[in-house]
Amino acid sequence: MPGDALAAAYRVRPQPPGDVTDGNAADWGAALPWWSATGVQLSGRVLDTAGLRLPVLYPDRVVLIRVTEAAD
Repeated sequence: MPGDALAAAYRVRPQPPGDVTDGNAADWGAALPWWSATGVQLSGRVLDTAGLRLPVLYPDRVVLIRVTEAAD
């Protein structure tokens, strides 16, 4: 995330139809605060430095993540 993107705020949330984890893999690990319909707002610096923890999935599954610049 180069330049001004680090200072911007972003909304991170799961994107349908890839927003459903299934089977017992969905129960493994800790809950993800951003995995909700409203998601969370994070700075570009946080996303660039720490990244985003993904859900545990079966190998043949996929999820979609929407990251949009948050309006002030």
